[in-house]
Amino acid sequence: MSHLTPILSQAGLLKNENREARISASTSCPSAHDAMMITILVDSFFRGDGIQSANSLLGRYRFQMRSTFWLTLAVLAVLALAACGDAATATPRPTSTPAPTPTPVPQINEVSFAVIDFGYTGPSSIPAGMTRISLANQGQELHHQQLIKLPDGTSSEDLLAAFAQGPGSPPPPGIESAGGVSVLAPGGSGTATLNIQPGNYVMLCFVPNAEGVPHFALGQAASLTVTEATGPLAAEPDSDLTVDMSDFAYSLSEPITAGVQTIKVTNGGVQDHEAFLVQLAPGATAMDFLAAFEPGAQGPPPGLPLGGFQSIVNGGGGFFTAEFAPGNFALICFVEDVETGAPHAVLGMIEEFTVS
Repeated sequence: MSHLTPILSQAGLLKNENREARISASTSCPSAHDAMMITILVDSFFRGDGIQSANSLLGRYRFQMRSTFWLTLAVLAVLALAACGDAATATPRPTSTPAPTPTPVPQINEVSFAVIDFGYTGPSSIPAGMTRISLANQGQELHHQQLIKLPDGTSSEDLLAAFAQGPGSPPPPGIESAGGVSVLAPGGSGTATLNIQPGNYVMLCFVPNAEGVPHFALGQAASLTVTEATGPLAAEPDSDLTVDMSDFAYSLSEPITAGVQTIKVTNGGVQDHEAFLVQLAPGATAMDFLAAFEPGAQGPPPGLPLGGFQSIVNGGGGFFTAEFAPGNFALICFVEDVETGAPHAVLGMIEEFTVS
């Protein structure tokens, strides 16, 4: 009777003074008894028994009404039953599960330096981890960026003093060649990507001027502090091919083709090695390029330096990216042999190749 009661109450059929308290605010469907009463009312009206049959059935409610009201009541009753049927048979809407928040992918650190005659500009401190170093040559001479990791107790002054003693002088014990961007022509730029470790570093340039004086002796050296990483480390970048370095040769995993190429460099040799990239002038060879750096040589080197990856210790490596146009190229290692002092290139560490 819980749902029939509010319908009759709205029509004035309940004469009880406490009618409001007896009307339920429930929104549940009518009980079986209420549904039966509604059905009998509707059936009685449409069979022709009319108002009198309805009055007899609901005599305990003591009501008088017009036929219009009963028609309205019948329609409301049918609608109420239909609505309850829909609610009873409706399929519950599934509860949506919020999508999980994706975990951010660690990104490679990006740092930029510029080189002038004779010095570096850029940050003095960077975080550890996979780092892409960009170098722009804003000077008028050839320059590179050699990173050297210092052992505890060794200062940048100690390192420079040892190098100032000249070729063949032993470097301070414990230092490590840590890569960097190789030789660039004036106005050129290049990148090197490496997993740099926390510690104290010096970046310097070994390229000599026209008088044979290395640029670091002219002031092209700067300290760099690498701090501990504060979050997850980025993975190494994808590469198009690999150049393996050994004592004293290069091995390419596949031929280099025209276009932008990212090259992975590994050092499987005992000594330090580098992968300096040069596009040779038409008709020139890698040995012609080397001869241009001999004392007393005249004219510019017959080729365009494009960067590459600077000297790295055995077991180390990294990546460099360069754009290759059709022509002749060479990879050259200028690192000095620990026994003879001769550049590795003189010992055969040159790889000439043609890009078509």
